[in-house]
Amino acid sequence: MSSSGDDFFKGLLFGAVIGATAGILLAPQSGVKTREDIKKLALDMGDKAQDLYSYARKQVEKKIKEVKAA
Repeated sequence: MSSSGDDFFKGLLFGAVIGATAGILLAPQSGVKTREDIKKLALDMGDKAQDLYSYARKQVEKKIKEVKAA
């Protein structure tokens, strides 16, 4: 994956985390509900990070095969 592609996904992930965190913390709701939302957000972000890692790994493996074949 190119450097600009890496930067894009890092920015996308960072923006999603900041936006979701701000939304949860600024929402008028009980502390219990906020903690539940934060837990769900953390699990969702973990899943997204895992998906991004898998995608990046596949791209790297693809590039390695291309270089070896050249």
